[in-house]
Amino acid sequence: MALDQLLDVVKVLGGAMGGIGFKSLFFEPWRSDILLRRKYAARLWVATEELRVHMKQVARDIQNPFSDQYDALLKIPVNDFQGRPDWFVKRGYYTMITAYKIAVVAAWLQIYLEALFFSPYWGTKSFLMDLYGKSHKVKLAFSTGTCLWYDYFEGIGDKIVVRGPNSLRPLSFAEFCKNYYTDDQFRGFMDQTHMFIHLMARKHQGDTQQMMFALKEVSKFLEKKGMISEEALKQIGIESKPDIDTNKAKIP
Repeated sequence: MALDQLLDVVKVLGGAMGGIGFKSLFFEPWRSDILLRRKYAARLWVATEELRVHMKQVARDIQNPFSDQYDALLKIPVNDFQGRPDWFVKRGYYTMITAYKIAVVAAWLQIYLEALFFSPYWGTKSFLMDLYGKSHKVKLAFSTGTCLWYDYFEGIGDKIVVRGPNSLRPLSFAEFCKNYYTDDQFRGFMDQTHMFIHLMARKHQGDTQQMMFALKEVSKFLEKKGMISEEALKQIGIESKPDIDTNKAKIP
């Protein structure tokens, strides 16, 4: 039974049992527990699936050292952008979007784990422990044999989190590029991410298959736990669950 259906059933049972006491003692805390787990699930699912498919494209492109895509992955903003704001969406686009997609996954993982951490409900604590295990495997996959160090992965996520009064979100891609152009410290902090991309292409550092597998484990976990419903996706502007593997972005 889907979580939405289960919520409806429990709500009806609560009404049948007559009770304000039932709702306040059982239904409302249980409902809050589920809604908390769902709050960021769809966003994390989209981010992990988009990065997984992107890494599949990267894995193909690094096999052809004579292609424009391969050359684009070697670009490092600190060295190559030369004060040009258009560089980030032209010659620098491939390395920028790769860095951004990695940072967005790191950000949503951190936001989600942080939101769940102080929950008093056992169901959420159990979910948190499972999600933490999946997060650990993602960080391990990206850091093993590379210069994208384990704790630095978490740091790049934290670096792009926008902390509003009532919500947390990653920077948009436009904001991400603007920060590179205007903020030397931000650009310097992210430099190691581009070195990771550069060495992944040039020296085949890291195991892209393990990276994709770890990302898929996160999205599969969220699906298995019933976090990814059509309604949850609609709340973030997606009308139906996409077949992301068929949506291949063109790299300029």
